[in-house]
Amino acid sequence: MADQPSTALGGLSEFKWLEQKQKELSNQGDVKVFESVKIDKSYRFGIGLHIIVSVENITVDTINHFILDFLGQGEEASQSSQALTFPADEIEWNVGISNAIAEPWEWLKIRQLSSKGSDKEHENK
Repeated sequence: MADQPSTALGGLSEFKWLEQKQKELSNQGDVKVFESVKIDKSYRFGIGLHIIVSVENITVDTINHFILDFLGQGEEASQSSQALTFPADEIEWNVGISNAIAEPWEWLKIRQLSSKGSDKEHENK
């Protein structure tokens, strides 16, 4: 669970770890991200893919497009040579909705739920 301490995250919960990383990145100025695919064969069953794609929201169409590209490029790990650069103070930190797939008609609802959650976090501080 995201609110339970994890030894893999130095004893922090996922939320606290992400909050700490957010502060570290914010202090560095611009954040550089590379589109990439990493293949993880350490799973007991199957193979995992760790993917960074430059899209505003992940949809079924986004995933399908990625799969076709990945298959067409020989199912190889890759990283773009061009970094995507974002000013840290302009990044929306949507903690708590990672690994979510949403259709375009659901985006507004998710953004509203996400902002309500961050409003509650600020009230509790």
